[in-house]
Amino acid sequence: MNFFKDKNNKIFAYDDGQVAQGYGKDLTSITEAEMRTLTYVEPVINPKVDGEIYTLNSVDYLVPFMKDDADGLVQVNAAFELGITDTVIYFTNGTKMPITATDFQDFAVWFVNKRNAFFTLG
Repeated sequence: MNFFKDKNNKIFAYDDGQVAQGYGKDLTSITEAEMRTLTYVEPVINPKVDGEIYTLNSVDYLVPFMKDDADGLVQVNAAFELGITDTVIYFTNGTKMPITATDFQDFAVWFVNKRNAFFTLG
């Protein structure tokens, strides 16, 4: 594949047959690396979906803040109130975080504050 750009950095790609027919003759030839640089789009990171790091017992967990995650924490809290001493929280992004009843309160406060930040204005 042969890559070209115009004066506005719009990218064009032509195979050898098209180039032989004259395609790209009024454009600037560029390398594949240049094409990749010109077409690179920075990934959009959405902490509500992708999560933020929470460190528990020296392990970093990527915790998302979706409604299903918040609902799951309500269930975990209920389990701890019933006497369960430890469990694993499964988050919507695939993170699995083992947690004890002792560690849950600090985590829940962190989670609620982070999640609420998505809904406050200004």
